[in-house]
Parts: sequence; structure tokens; C-alpha cells
Amino acid sequence: MSKKIIYLSRHGKTERNALTAETGRVCMPEWENQPGLDDLNAEGMSQLITFANYLKQKVFMPKRISPSNILVITSTDNRSADSGDIVRCALGIPAYNTLRFSTLCEEVPREYFMGLNPDDPSRRLMDSAKSKDEIGCDVLLTLEMIAEQEPHRHIIAPLHGCVNMLFLHYAGLGARDMGNCSLITLEYDGKKFRVIDGYRTNEEMERAVRTRGFGEAALPDEI
Repeated sequence: MSKKIIYLSRHGKTERNALTAETGRVCMPEWENQPGLDDLNAEGMSQLITFANYLKQKVFMPKRISPSNILVITSTDNRSADSGDIVRCALGIPAYNTLRFSTLCEEVPREYFMGLNPDDPSRRLMDSAKSKDEIGCDVLLTLEMIAEQEPHRHIIAPLHGCVNMLFLHYAGLGARDMGNCSLITLEYDGKKFRVIDGYRTNEEMERAVRTRGFGEAALPDEI
């Protein structure tokens, strides 16, 4: 198989992410009935356009990569799926170049994983029925399957904080807490993943985009 390039990211910011940053709490009782808590907010949508502009200006245009050769994968959770749709529309990627997987959903917030010992396979993630070993293996196997079976060489993956941490840990790349719409670029050669471009924050991508004023993607009117 040809080597695949995976642009691993985390969904755009949500209201829950904003409240967590403000309060230092993952969940509070008064949040539970608040509608739209896990929907993308305005900042999250802006982050996604920055992410799309960065990939377009710094990766796809210089290498003349056609949108038809790019696959977008997400979880079935709205914040990941909506993030994928915004990036796909902004880059002109065909709608049929999208796949969604329930095995890539975030079963627990990344903040809980950060407090766990990654070397303790028996530790359960909050109320999840699976251990972190089981969740991590599911995520790793899903991404390996996609990279091996899909014909597209370039794969954009706006997933979740905990999913990304587990994947990176079980792929032997070191668990990393990824901010909203940050980026790690990986290569898969059919045997293992390796990092080919290190961690970039959304703020760093925004500064890089501002240095080149061409080819800006526009936020779609409809997703």
C-alpha cells in the first residue's frame, strides 16, 4: 500500500469547552439541561476555517493535491461531524469523501484521562464499560483500518481530545493533550504511524496563514 498522510486534529471549540476553561470543571449540575452545550460555538467555527486555510495554503496548494484525493473522517458525535463538514466544505472536498465512525466517539472527556496512569491497564474510565486499553485499541484499529483500506492518500481527522490522546499513546507516539483545531501530521506505512510534522496550535496556524494572503477558504452558508 502507498503511505497515507493523516492530519489529526480536534473538533472546534464548543460551549462546554469554553465553560470548562473558565471554571476548571469538566461538568457541573447546572450545565446538564443547557441546550447546545456540545455544539460548536462561533470561536470554534472560526478555528475550523483557520485550520482549513492552513491546510490549503501550506499543504494542499503547494503540493497540488486535489480535493477529490482527500478523505475526511469523523466520529458520529455532532461536534466532530460538524467540524468535518465545515472543513470539507471550506476545502471543496466532495461530500462522498466523508466517513463517520462510532468507534471514534469520545466516551469520556479528555480531562479525566489526563488524571489517569497510562500504564495501568485495569483502570476504568469513569462510568465507561470499557477500560482505556479497550478504548485505545478500538481507536487505533479503526484508524489503521481506514488508512489501509481507503484509497485516498490524504486523510483529515477532526476527532476528540480523549480519542486523540488514546490513539497517540497506543500508537507509541506519546499521549498528547490537543487543543481545539490543533494539528499533528502523521504518516502510516502499513505497519506503524509516525509523526512527520509536530504539534501546531490553532493560534500558530492563524499566524502562518496571515503571512500568506492567498487562497482563503470561506465559511459555508450551509453545512
